[in-house]
Amino acid sequence: MAERSSDLAGRGDLMQAPLNPLPAEIQQMERSETVCQYCGVSYLILHEFHRLQQRLEEAERLLTEQRASGERESRLRAQLQESRSHLEELAAAQQQRQERLQGLDVQLERERAHGHTLRQRCESQQKALESIVCVLRSSQHELQAIRSLLCHFKAFWENWRGQILQRSKEADTERVELQQQVMATQVDARRSQEEMLQLRGRLSSAELQVGRLLEQNDKQRALVCHARHTESELRRLKEEVENLDLHLQKSRSERVHAEDHLEMKTRETEELRSRLTECEAGWRETLLRVSHDLREKEESWLSCQQRCDTLQEQLLAWQQKGVEMTGRVTQAEVESATLRDALQQAREQAAALEDERHKMNVNHRSAVEGLEEGFRKKLEDTEDEKTQLQATLERQKDQFKEQGLQLKREVALELNIERQKNQQLISKYQRDYQQLQNKVPAMLQQATQELKAELSSLAEQLMEAQARSVQLEQQKDAEVQRLQEEALQLERQLLQERSAAQVKAKQLHQQRAPQLEQVQRELEQLRLNSTALQEENCLLQETVRRECAEREELTAALTLAREQLLERRRPSLSPPHARPSPNAATSRPGWAAGGQTTASWHGQTPTLPRLNRDRHASDNEGRQRISLLMSRKERQ
Repeated sequence: MAERSSDLAGRGDLMQAPLNPLPAEIQQMERSETVCQYCGVSYLILHEFHRLQQRLEEAERLLTEQRASGERESRLRAQLQESRSHLEELAAAQQQRQERLQGLDVQLERERAHGHTLRQRCESQQKALESIVCVLRSSQHELQAIRSLLCHFKAFWENWRGQILQRSKEADTERVELQQQVMATQVDARRSQEEMLQLRGRLSSAELQVGRLLEQNDKQRALVCHARHTESELRRLKEEVENLDLHLQKSRSERVHAEDHLEMKTRETEELRSRLTECEAGWRETLLRVSHDLREKEESWLSCQQRCDTLQEQLLAWQQKGVEMTGRVTQAEVESATLRDALQQAREQAAALEDERHKMNVNHRSAVEGLEEGFRKKLEDTEDEKTQLQATLERQKDQFKEQGLQLKREVALELNIERQKNQQLISKYQRDYQQLQNKVPAMLQQATQELKAELSSLAEQLMEAQARSVQLEQQKDAEVQRLQEEALQLERQLLQERSAAQVKAKQLHQQRAPQLEQVQRELEQLRLNSTALQEENCLLQETVRRECAEREELTAALTLAREQLLERRRPSLSPPHARPSPNAATSRPGWAAGGQTTASWHGQTPTLPRLNRDRHASDNEGRQRISLLMSRKERQ
């Protein structure tokens, strides 16, 4: 420990000793002249240590600056976060103010709507009052019209009274004439009684004819029953025809089912063929992928060598990143300044919005107060008008009630007078009715004549009905014969179609039997192909396993090469002024040549270990197997 502390103290004295600049001649010398050829250590190591110390100081200074810039950046970020939170608070406050303004606007709209509804109510009440006034005026006109009608009825009644007196005198003269006619009608009635006896005899003969007609009607009903029986037989024949049609449809459906079954079999064979083609395509893809993986392995082996070269470039990139970090720090400072300006502008805008809100509130309050005052005045005016209109309406109602009572009294008196006059007229008309009843015998004679005419017409209708029934029977017999012929034709057609369907089914079975055998053969061939493909899959898996093992060997070789490279790049732990012994130089021939040591110190990559020849042999074997498999598939 004491020796180490003394060595460290000596080194510190050397490092702290004043250093003069090197002469120009030494600075212009090449590095191979100032470096030991055995160990590769420079003779000007003190000056190089001083240069390294300067670089360390610069790096520490850069680190402190970067730390300071990081602290500044963190402060700026904290300030930015605070400003963002403040902005969010301001935005929330602004949103709350906007919501309050919206609520006030909604209240104003509600008050306006309430005022509008009140106006509409006032207008509707005014319209109702106007309609009431119009009704009252129309009722006045109607009363005047009723009065004019009453005057007209009075004049009409006076005229009608004179006419009634004249008609009563004429009725007295007609009564005398009617009495004379009654005497004559009595004589006619006696004659009509005799004629009635004769008519009764004729009625008995007519009843006998009606009985005969009823018997003919019964015969016609029997014919109708026979026709219905024939119709039921026709229906039965139709049902048999329908059953035959159903049987034919079933046979057709069975034939269609057999055809569908054959089509399903053909589809299954086509699906199996498509699956086989897909499997072949998949195996080809796997073979191509394996060959592609082999190429990728070779490319990865080359890329590993290139990575060793890129490590030195990454060191330079780190230095450039440090420069970029300083630029970013300056940009962050500029952005923080712009954000401060934006914060100031946002605060000014918030203050302006607060002033505008205050002004809007004042204007809104003044407008609401003005609307309330106007609405109160309008309500007072409408209430006054309503009281006045109610008083006028009550007065007019009282007047109309009095006028109506007077009119009712006058109308009741006039109705009583007219009722008495009408009763007198009714009694007169009843007398006339009794006189007319005495004229009944003449009417009986007319009725007998009408009955005779009806009997003759009924006899003619019966004759026509008999002729029609005969025609209907003939038509029904013809229809029955025609339907029987159609049923026979349908049975023949059904038999022909059945025989044709059986022949077609046999032909289809004979045609599809060799197809089914061929499909079974193809299925067996597909099974054999699938077994061959499984064997090829096993071979490919074996080749892939070997390739994975070779890849592991490659990765192990690459890791070993990296470790050797790192060991060569590490600085030697021996003191700089100690030279190596000749035994050490001879024991490591890779470090003996001066050119190689300088190259290693300048950062050149060492040579990687050579791969075994077994890997190339395994690659060749895998490629040969893949080519054999591809040739087999192409032959098949």
